[in-house]
Amino acid sequence: MVPAALALQYPQARLLITGTDDYSQSLVAWFSAIGLGRDRIEFEPEARNTFENALLSEQMIKPRPDEVWLLITSARHMPRAVGAFRKVRWPIIPYPVDYRSAEDEPLRYRLDLAGNLVRLGNFMKEWIGLAAYYLLDRSNELFPAPRGVE
Repeated sequence: MVPAALALQYPQARLLITGTDDYSQSLVAWFSAIGLGRDRIEFEPEARNTFENALLSEQMIKPRPDEVWLLITSARHMPRAVGAFRKVRWPIIPYPVDYRSAEDEPLRYRLDLAGNLVRLGNFMKEWIGLAAYYLLDRSNELFPAPRGVE
């Protein structure tokens, strides 16, 4: 788990896990088992979507301008998440994980209707999400591009 590895590497770092209350106790137990104290972990359990992840987390943490925060989420979901966090004026550094492609596998046609439909559904969810967030004023950019620390 990338957040745990980074937290172990940077002992002064705090973790914020947003949008889930279902696994809070088991996550705390797991983090404790690998040496991360509960005092370094905060949970924001109320968010129901990416924009609420950003909004409610920003209200809870109230990040200072001198703090550095990484946003760790799936690579395919990162543009929409970045747009939401920028909208609430939280300067984050994107840290994408869970890439769904392999560098050594060239693009090719696959005779896998079910798998292709799942991939298409995931792709469309993010593209529709980007457009919806832009139209609903949950992001200032249709396609949030990488920048350094804002």
